[in-house]
Amino acid sequence: MIAANITNIIEFAAGYALVVIFLPSLCFHTFVREKGWLYRICFYQTIGNVYLISIGYLLAYMKCFYRCSVLIFMVLIPLLLNLLVRRKSVAAFLRERRKNIKDIAAGVYGRRKLRRDLFMIGKDRVQNYYRENIKGNLLELALVFLVMAFVLYFFGMYKFTSAAYGHTDEETHLYWIQSLLDNNIFPVGMYPFGLHFLTGVISTVLGISAVRTYLNIAVFSTFMIFLSVYILLRSLIRSRFAALGAWAVFAVSDIFTTVTYFRFQFSFPMEFGLVALMLMLLGLISYVKEKENTSLWMFILSVFWCFQAHFYVAIIAGILCVCFGIVFCVRMLRDKMLFKVIAGGILALILSMLPYGCGYLLGYPFERSINWALSIMQGDYGMETLEQQYEEETEKASQNASGEEKDDEDEPEFDLSKVHSPEDAVRTVLEMLASKTVSSMFYAKIILALNAFALLYGLFGIIFAKEKWQYLIYVFLALAWAALFALHSCYLVGAPVLVEMYRAATFLAVFTVPLLAMPGQFCYDCLIRCGVQKKIADYLVLAAGCAVMGAICSHGAVKKGRYFEMTVTEADMRVCLDLIDNYKKETWTVMSTTNDLSAVSRDGYHYEILDLLDKLEKNKRKIFIPTKYIFVVTEKNVTQYYDSKRKIDRSNVIDFTVPVSPELARQDLDIPEEGSKGRDRLYYFQRQIVMSKLYYWMEQMKVVFPNEISVYYEDDCVTVYKIQQDEYFLLNLAVDYTKSIPAEEDDGNGS
Repeated sequence: MIAANITNIIEFAAGYALVVIFLPSLCFHTFVREKGWLYRICFYQTIGNVYLISIGYLLAYMKCFYRCSVLIFMVLIPLLLNLLVRRKSVAAFLRERRKNIKDIAAGVYGRRKLRRDLFMIGKDRVQNYYRENIKGNLLELALVFLVMAFVLYFFGMYKFTSAAYGHTDEETHLYWIQSLLDNNIFPVGMYPFGLHFLTGVISTVLGISAVRTYLNIAVFSTFMIFLSVYILLRSLIRSRFAALGAWAVFAVSDIFTTVTYFRFQFSFPMEFGLVALMLMLLGLISYVKEKENTSLWMFILSVFWCFQAHFYVAIIAGILCVCFGIVFCVRMLRDKMLFKVIAGGILALILSMLPYGCGYLLGYPFERSINWALSIMQGDYGMETLEQQYEEETEKASQNASGEEKDDEDEPEFDLSKVHSPEDAVRTVLEMLASKTVSSMFYAKIILALNAFALLYGLFGIIFAKEKWQYLIYVFLALAWAALFALHSCYLVGAPVLVEMYRAATFLAVFTVPLLAMPGQFCYDCLIRCGVQKKIADYLVLAAGCAVMGAICSHGAVKKGRYFEMTVTEADMRVCLDLIDNYKKETWTVMSTTNDLSAVSRDGYHYEILDLLDKLEKNKRKIFIPTKYIFVVTEKNVTQYYDSKRKIDRSNVIDFTVPVSPELARQDLDIPEEGSKGRDRLYYFQRQIVMSKLYYWMEQMKVVFPNEISVYYEDDCVTVYKIQQDEYFLLNLAVDYTKSIPAEEDDGNGS
């Protein structure tokens, strides 16, 4: 499993580099050839994602999302465009190669010399690249590599070692991706499809499994998030090791609570949208500083990308743009670029709304989570998904059974009318910050002090320094943090909510990183003013950063909190992935809970356990499944959903199970009609009964068809049976499972 997952991650990364970075670089290299390589990669990435999303909408609305059409638009057209733009240089290259071939044929130019010349050309390019971009930054790159290794280990461990969903939303997004590949965009309504198109396009171009790709994309997403945060930080902070130290503290330390980074482990559109957010700020800041149109276009395209990533990302982008405009409006007016930036933002907004406008004209409603977000803004703090509602109701039922009572309010409330002094205000802010986002009051005090320091240091520099740019950046960072903190705290004070609190906490944590760099930057500035050489100042800041990291590690203040939310058993997904990889399409059926439907919908068939039990309870005499193979997922130790959180290593999965039993199998099961809303509630609230009935049905099936049934997969909780049948002589699955249930007087002997 680990090898397969890592291979898939590498394949996706290679596809991303090809489609999103390399192909755009062929067409747009001339516009940014004077820029640094990191800026160029960011520029190409912005163009590549916007083009990919736009083509995705075009093909999906035309119901022409096939591999051939995707390859034409995503690979062939960019290559042809590159040939058209660079036709003179391509012609010269071809003439030179033709001359070489003629010389080789005539014996004038030997093959050995040709190989040597090509080798020297490649060697010169590598050496030039090394001298320009790596030679002076080896130590920094090595440290970045070490921090990123920890990031991949910590946030990627679940995806490296597991196949199952880590959160209920993953199942939903995978279903949408599978529907997209079947030319059914927006199966349940309009939603930002940036990550869905990315997954669909790259898996289609490479011809790899979209299911496994989406399940593993979180590792690549987290890598890109942390990389983009570091790239932006390096553009904001002059001291490279101050920036690196702040980034390392954010990645490694336990300053922030688990809710701020829990979702980085999984494949979600909002988190990947942070990449677009970082590149939007990079483009905006670069344009205002250097006045180059390429940066303006990076800003415009990144805003479009933000809207297609997630609506919360778009809201945060708008808030950050307002904060930037407040701080830099005088400078932008003086340089006659304010109206260009505003016009660019409006253009990006119009372009980003076009796909939704087309969808509206085609009759697509908005997806229900958009309505949920709107209800959050109106003060209805309901659960996010149907599955979470099930978990809440189940927990209430458990508490009622045990006689425990739950407080009416889940969240702490802060009454601002009781704030009568600056001391009260500071204390309230600290308590709000420590309630959900920061792991302790001590860390909350540090972060609030750093924000105040950034603001005061920036204002001091604006007043007294000759070069004010860097100090304007500090004021912007302080103002942006304050705005995001206010956004995060709306729920806590009963104000209208724009972004759900836990999501806002993630954004707030990310934009705390520049504040963590302020002490190192201040020390660096002081050293430079005292006449210390830049190189020595850099290494002194690095030494201080290493001391801080050493203290964090020695005191055990390293990130520890990792968990996943149980949605489907590991056995379910392992079997589904194995069937997708190794069995011929449409020759097999998986009989299991609804959760597997998203994974198998394009390769095989899915049969609901409830459909089987419903027909058995109604005494249907014939039940057939017309595929050669049937895989039945049974649970001998049944998963419980009173608490969906499990340890990342799955060591406590068995602790949240109950064994099947004859008593449970005898209980009545009121199964709603097929297609009824909430029908799969039974898989959560009465799962023990469902799985007990299925268990004894399978026991009777083994008696009736002993030669056709074998064990395909088994672990402590789950047994998957393989039923092989002749497609022309189908097995009748309507067996009386009650015959396998022990008599009541034998129940004490176990099943």
